[in-house]
Amino acid sequence: MTSWIKELRKPSTLFSIIWAPWAVFLIHILAGACGVYYFFPWFDVPAHFFGGLSIALAVGALWHLLVKTGNLTKIPSAVVGLSIVAFVMAVAVMWEWAEFLGDLYFYTHMQQGIPDTMADLFLGMVGGIVGAFIVLARSVRGTK
Repeated sequence: MTSWIKELRKPSTLFSIIWAPWAVFLIHILAGACGVYYFFPWFDVPAHFFGGLSIALAVGALWHLLVKTGNLTKIPSAVVGLSIVAFVMAVAVMWEWAEFLGDLYFYTHMQQGIPDTMADLFLGMVGGIVGAFIVLARSVRGTK
């Protein structure tokens, strides 16, 4: 078994990678269940921003683990940053597809039209860009 998988199996390592996306997802579930999105439609804006940010931080933590365990060589910062943002955008598109399918088959009314979907994707991307800058700044300083 490779060293990064052994390291990933440690609860503290796994938690350091997934805590942010899980926290945002849990807040999203609780907000939906309590009607926060209905009473405060603006809550969707920080939800998508922090969703993108949390995914970027998780990808950055996994990247740091792969470099630390020697399973990934040093990659130029621009490539790392663009890769993080690209991954965040892929997750955002999948999230919007899930919302679309929920609306289509379960009548959830999560999407309010194309402008709402585009805004959600944009906010996720901005969160991903901010997260990529945080990851890169922390790697330059030598912190995780």
